Amino acid sequence: ICTSMIHGRKRSQRREMTQEELDKANAKLKKVEKINKGFLEKRKAKEYTEKTLEMTMKMAALSPDFDTIWNYRREIITHLNKEKKPDEQYKFFLTELMGLVKLMKENPKSYTLWGHRQWVILEGLKIEKFMTEEQLKPVGGGILNNEIKLCDKMLTADERNFHCWNYRSWVVNTQLSQYDEIEKAVLMKVKLKSKEPAKEGEGETETTEEETKEEAYNAEEMKLRKLNEEFDMTTKMAEKNFSNFSAWHYRSKLMLKIHKDSNSPYKVPLDLIHKELDKIKHALFTEPNDQSPWNYHRWLVSLLIPIYILDQKVDLTKKEVSIHFSDVIFDSSKLITTVDGEEVELVSSTHKPESRKFILKLPDGAGDDPKIVIKPRDDLFAKNSTSKSPYEVLEYPSIT
Repeated sequence: ICTSMIHGRKRSQRREMTQEELDKANAKLKKVEKINKGFLEKRKAKEYTEKTLEMTMKMAALSPDFDTIWNYRREIITHLNKEKKPDEQYKFFLTELMGLVKLMKENPKSYTLWGHRQWVILEGLKIEKFMTEEQLKPVGGGILNNEIKLCDKMLTADERNFHCWNYRSWVVNTQLSQYDEIEKAVLMKVKLKSKEPAKEGEGETETTEEETKEEAYNAEEMKLRKLNEEFDMTTKMAEKNFSNFSAWHYRSKLMLKIHKDSNSPYKVPLDLIHKELDKIKHALFTEPNDQSPWNYHRWLVSLLIPIYILDQKVDLTKKEVSIHFSDVIFDSSKLITTVDGEEVELVSSTHKPESRKFILKLPDGAGDDPKIVIKPRDDLFAKNSTSKSPYEVLEYPSIT
């Protein structure tokens, strides 16, 4: 008997298969082997037809975790779509998504099945990008909106299906990236407008700079609204079942995204951390032996722990210092770094704004024994005198 736990739920007991079950499994295996042989031959011969497309779906119904099936199917789809118009391609992708639903109900935890669905979504979005709002109305406002609804249904059927939770997160991130593209396009429009010479005798251009900025603001608002909708969803899911590890985990990721641009010295505003700690108390008292709420509680407490330097490496030849922090620094501009009293810039070694690893260049005037200090900027805490920095003053030992 297996007594191990998964998110607080016992695994089902193992038992020997009956002879009837063994016979059925062996019969299925022989069928798969027979189809597989012909399947591989057809792929090798590059048979990209409607018939082979149908064959891959039959094969997938028997063995959805077989990567080669989906690779072959994608090759066939790509080949067949070359002869189709964009609207025909789009309809095909919608049909493909609907056809996959039945397989997903039967195999909700198949990595390859979820992976293929992501590919179909991305291909469909390439076409959807050029469609109008009116054209998208019959499909519920677009593919991604429908995918969120699908996730709602699947999580109702199994609230702990982490494949679905991960997929939902991917869908939302894809939506957010679309808003980012809108924002970039709008800002580019502002840049181009500013370079255009004013035409004699003409008034203001059709789209003023203020209107364009408003478009960018709206894109940012849509992102925030979407994140808050997802956050509210995790509230319902976690309250429905305190043992839902995926709901708590997703909630933590959303909190960081929602508040990444806040002026709080903490990664999440302090008052929200306190509210979340109060919220989790009920779960801890109700299910004291459940690991899921305790993991979330530990994460909340970790937000209050000062960030410190884990490691630093000095390269006097390059005149630079590599710094590894204990946690992610979301905005290095919130820290002031000085070398012998002279302020220097902390640069992310990963070329991303959010990083644990940074590099600082030693100024030309730095001696052989410079004093390096990293601390929070005072103006961060001027608005609230009771606010304490989550960053400790980080002072290096002398570099020799």
